[in-house]
Amino acid sequence: MGTIYPFIPPIEIGDRTVVFNHIGKTGGSTLIDILDAQFPIDKVCKQRENISQITDVELNQYRFIRAHLYTDLRKHLKSNPIFITIVRRPTDLVRSVLSTCSQSYRTSVLSCRVSNEFP
Repeated sequence: MGTIYPFIPPIEIGDRTVVFNHIGKTGGSTLIDILDAQFPIDKVCKQRENISQITDVELNQYRFIRAHLYTDLRKHLKSNPIFITIVRRPTDLVRSVLSTCSQSYRTSVLSCRVSNEFP
């Protein structure tokens, strides 16, 4: 099996669960698309919010969990999970958030003007 980058060896996961803690505006959505394709669809937990509301029994049926995590899942998973997180330089992260907010603001103002809800 090849690797994407020659300096990163492939990870043997066996029957372990892969947990991706998605931090917003870090490129995680792209990685999620790639990782989703590596697991059977019924083994991917698609609930991104309120993950703590899933029972331990149900949680342990998944092989890939991707969510905005606000809780420690290690105490809920039977296997020794593999955790993945992407981080970004703080200045780049702030620029990305501000850009998204600016685009969202422009879109909402434009849609209000088109729908005559905005004078």
